[in-house]
Amino acid sequence: MASIVPPGQRPVGSPVAHVLPVVGGTVVFAAIPLLIYLFRRSSWRHEHEQGPVGDTA
Repeated sequence: MASIVPPGQRPVGSPVAHVLPVVGGTVVFAAIPLLIYLFRRSSWRHEHEQGPVGDTA
């Protein structure tokens, strides 16, 4: 919600107090699907799909 309202329209002490939560939230929400992909179960893979480079399983 903080990124929808520009800092000029709400009381923020410094620009860092606005940018830090926006960037932090972006990093967290971008990392979630990447972590799910990284730690996925072998049963979730398709038969024709190969693993990461060097994965012989």
